[in-house]
Amino acid sequence: MNLTELKAALERQGLPSRRYSLSGGSPNGGFGLDHEGDTWTVYYSERGQRCYIIESYDTEDAACRRLWDLATGGRRLPGGTD
Repeated sequence: MNLTELKAALERQGLPSRRYSLSGGSPNGGFGLDHEGDTWTVYYSERGQRCYIIESYDTEDAACRRLWDLATGGRRLPGGTD
């Protein structure tokens, strides 16, 4: 899974974009994903500030799947891939 696929899947689930950021932003009470160098970081943000890093990954796929799990409460990925 890549960022484009993740964004489309989250939109299909009806998750408001204000509840997540896929570009390093700081949503209010939501999850974010940031890419710097070879590291993909998934974090939680509240009141416009990163509160804590959940985990860092070496691949875009792993980070996107983790953000999907967190943002959707563990729903299966569309298309049956997980």
